[in-house]
Amino acid sequence: MISADNLKHRTGCAVAVMRHVTGWNVDSVVEEYRAYAEPKAREQDMKYIKEYQVSNLEGLFTDSIHGSHNTVLTKPKMARMAIFTAIVMLIVAATALFW
Repeated sequence: MISADNLKHRTGCAVAVMRHVTGWNVDSVVEEYRAYAEPKAREQDMKYIKEYQVSNLEGLFTDSIHGSHNTVLTKPKMARMAIFTAIVMLIVAATALFW
């Protein structure tokens, strides 16, 4: 079973990777992680965040077929799926607030 603390740190690492991929400075990413993880910030998590290679995810959100560098969300099917997912998540969140 995953404890709440472990889940918090895993989420923090996932957010840190997302921040790093979207162009945040590594020091800012680590500082944000530390601010939210205190007083239990883990050195191994901060080491992972600092050493993560963004190049591992290059091209994840782009389609470079035929020399085009359009984002995946510019395709109608993916855009509809993203909108649908956002709506479902809003419904779930609203339901959870009143449950």
